[in-house]
Amino acid sequence: MALLALYVGLTRAYSVHFKRLAVIHVILVAGLYTLRVIAGVAATGVRVSTRILAFSMFLFLGLTSLMRFSPVLALDVGSEEVVAL
Repeated sequence: MALLALYVGLTRAYSVHFKRLAVIHVILVAGLYTLRVIAGVAATGVRVSTRILAFSMFLFLGLTSLMRFSPVLALDVGSEEVVAL
């Protein structure tokens, strides 16, 4: 139950405050995905490996970074168009 309360609290904080801050957005979303993995482990009772948690944290961090910064990479270098992140 504590994991669910933590997840709901962090999701609420993300929705209200943190999605406008780029670095915090990336870290928080990656952390929420990892928290889902931990909650799944707790719900099923399966023993978790620290390697799996480390791999999932880095995977989710990379995917979230790509999701956040891909619009910046898609901009034309000579363009003066401003994209709101």
